[in-house]
Amino acid sequence: MKTTSLFRLFLAALCAALLAGAVAVPSHAAGAVTVRIPLAGTLSSSAGPLALSGTVHIVLPPSPIIPSNPIRVETNLSRVTASNDQVTCHARGAQQFTLDTATDPFTGTYPFAAPPNPVRPGDVCQELGELTVDFQLTVTEGGEITGATATARTVT
Repeated sequence: MKTTSLFRLFLAALCAALLAGAVAVPSHAAGAVTVRIPLAGTLSSSAGPLALSGTVHIVLPPSPIIPSNPIRVETNLSRVTASNDQVTCHARGAQQFTLDTATDPFTGTYPFAAPPNPVRPGDVCQELGELTVDFQLTVTEGGEITGATATARTVT
């Protein structure tokens, strides 16, 4: 009787942790391959240098990838900001790409958040326009991502 109660308590705690996101489930369990790449750098703006931070998620379809060519890749930004003491701009967005080979570089553009309504002249985030990110990665025959990099281009 005690063993059954302890097992149920453990099972309830495990379910709660999974629902809360405290326990990571491997991406293969969901049928896709996902990697997260930190995004950092400095962007130029009329308000001075802006420190870029955040994460880019890269997602591939389930493994094995059939057909192997072309390869479909999805990217999305997570909590990407460009900020200094005066201003914080948020970049958002997701894009889909089709790569001819498993090592093709590709470039994504993601808009900074829409300016406030009404638009104010000199809005730094509006001046930035879009964040351009250059990606490089290798997709193995088994559908794994290796050597993934994401580099933000400096906005001038």
